[in-house]
Amino acid sequence: MPHQHTNSLFFVLFAFFILIMTSLYNFKTIIDLSFENSILRTNILLLNLTCNKDNNNKCLNEDPIIFVTPTSYRPEQKADLTRLGQTLGNICNLFWIIVEDAQLPSKFIDDLFNRLKIKGVHLVKQTPADKKLKFSDPRWKFPRGVEQRNSALFWIRNNLNSWKRGIVYFGDDDNTYDWRLFDEMRKINQKIGVWPVGIVGGMLVETPLLERTLTNYTVNGFNSRWKPERPFPMDMAGFAINISLIHEHSTSLFSYKSPRGFMESHFLQSLDIKREELEPLAMHCTKVFVWHTRTQKSALMADEFQKFNMAINISSSLSTVEEDAIF
Repeated sequence: MPHQHTNSLFFVLFAFFILIMTSLYNFKTIIDLSFENSILRTNILLLNLTCNKDNNNKCLNEDPIIFVTPTSYRPEQKADLTRLGQTLGNICNLFWIIVEDAQLPSKFIDDLFNRLKIKGVHLVKQTPADKKLKFSDPRWKFPRGVEQRNSALFWIRNNLNSWKRGIVYFGDDDNTYDWRLFDEMRKINQKIGVWPVGIVGGMLVETPLLERTLTNYTVNGFNSRWKPERPFPMDMAGFAINISLIHEHSTSLFSYKSPRGFMESHFLQSLDIKREELEPLAMHCTKVFVWHTRTQKSALMADEFQKFNMAINISSSLSTVEEDAIF
């Protein structure tokens, strides 16, 4: 009987030992797999970061894009610029000029540059009081972004005057941009490239109309229904220009004197651009890579709107999380 009891105990202990070793092996396997997956995820992350950095040969050979964005203090400003920045942060060799309609620069914009590691500059230029839209004014009452775009042009001429190549684009902070748009910009050979813009001018798409020649396509008109008599019936989002034009025409600026809808046309005319010089891009103007989306004005309650208006002052009574929503 004692011998039989010893054998039974041996088998129980042996089985328990096997169970422990199996569990340890499985646990080690789980750890190893997790570690391998962690390495895999890290490599993917580093690969993505490497692809987006400007120090690789492909990026260095790409023409730089100067992306000019006028912006103003409003409840949606931080949200709009955050969304736009997360698009631009994926474009190599891009220089972002943000010009803020404000007396003092918003700190969150500089934080955005640093967090997304975007090269650029943050400027401040106030719109004159008699030209500034009130919150309740319709968007078309005054030309918007005139002072800010002109400040960017002055900055480019004074600080990028040694740049022999580059593309200048005026991009609103609430429009929607496909990454492929930036590839199209870099195809500009001479002066100016043009392409369709979605959801603008009361239409699904505004686009140049093309005529095929023996060697290429040329622009022979536009499908715009709103003031089609304009020399260039295009939205600001529908073209980009060679930086050489900015330097060659050193007095060309946007003007408050331009009638509603003519600001783009008058600016392009000041650069001495002719319609036959427009270069149709985006697969012969058959693809849409930019949409003239607009952020709706926030319907804040009266006390919340008052709180927002007071927030710019030192006497702000916003909570920490409220400040983070707009600053």
